[in-house]
Amino acid sequence: ADCYIGSYHLSVPRSKRAVELLSGNEGITSQMVETKPNKPYRLTFSLGHAGDSCKQLLAIMAFASDQAQNIHHTPDSNSAFQTAYLNFMAKGQRTRVAFYSVYYNTRTDDKSSLYVVQ
Repeated sequence: ADCYIGSYHLSVPRSKRAVELLSGNEGITSQMVETKPNKPYRLTFSLGHAGDSCKQLLAIMAFASDQAQNIHHTPDSNSAFQTAYLNFMAKGQRTRVAFYSVYYNTRTDDKSSLYVVQ
């Protein structure tokens, strides 16, 4: 499952909104975006804890077009974020971008998992 969060309630790097991958199992979120065929793109995003009590290692797979990348994040503090990139070549006028959480971690204050991707 996923949901949208705002910086008014949780920590979000460089903006006011983020996507939260939240589940008791692995989670995924995806979206089709407009692209120009045969044009290179760079997907830039942040991975980290949203200022809650989650302290575990985070790992996601980011997908765009035919490219995929594993990103691992070990937090230095509860609000630390890591910037990551995924370069891809668009194959068509629309390209699917997806984020898949590969770890199951629980927060210390409840039984859900929290991953933030911006």
